[in-house]
Amino acid sequence: MSKLVIGILAHVDAGKTTLSEAILYQTGAIRSLGRVDHQNAFLDTEELERERGITIFSKQAIFSLGDREVTLLDTPGHVDFSAEMERALQVLDCAVSVTSMASAPAEGGMEFTAQAVASILYLSEDDALCGVEVDIPVSCRGELPSGCTCSCTCRPVGEATAVPVTGGLEVRFEAEFAWTTLKEEQAACVTDLKPSAAKETGVRPSVVIRRVERGEALWDIAKSCGSTVEDICSANGLPAREAAQGELLLIPARRC
Repeated sequence: MSKLVIGILAHVDAGKTTLSEAILYQTGAIRSLGRVDHQNAFLDTEELERERGITIFSKQAIFSLGDREVTLLDTPGHVDFSAEMERALQVLDCAVSVTSMASAPAEGGMEFTAQAVASILYLSEDDALCGVEVDIPVSCRGELPSGCTCSCTCRPVGEATAVPVTGGLEVRFEAEFAWTTLKEEQAACVTDLKPSAAKETGVRPSVVIRRVERGEALWDIAKSCGSTVEDICSANGLPAREAAQGELLLIPARRC
């Protein structure tokens, strides 16, 4: 397995830790998506960091991307802790620069705006090599469910080009926006069972609550309980036709 070390670099409050959290969540490295303002971000391990909502020490996390093992370094953005960021630069294979992004309610959804930085090299009239950096706002509108929270990232796609126009240059590039939405919902569930003696009534129950045993497949459970795999998956919201050992399942009776 190949290895890659990447770092997240940006000024303070640009969203480095939020982006790192989203990357770890999307790649399956963490099971829940934390937030800096909720003081439960995975990489904010120090009590002072959680209280102040900033990164003070560089942190690392590992996730898999295909057949590659990626080590992610989240660095501080505050100038008082720049030594931590400089220390992380020594081990990076590449860096991800995070620029400012804002969101505002728009009709039918949300409008996201990111601040891109274009670095342009050009030759002056006397053939001197010159450079300039330009801040370019890019925006995207998306439809979001009502009552949800959202985390958004933006990255350039492909090559950027600069075309001479009257009075300057026209910079052309593509940007890709990606956002994750979360919505809290309440649902009835069974957390535990207390075993008791079975009662023979002669009537098959309409619903059975059963725990998945070692090596047991959904087909085995469906056959023993007089149900179907499709009904079990539908009743328990299982996206795949499998369940983990020890998981509690609602087993509906076969519909006639």
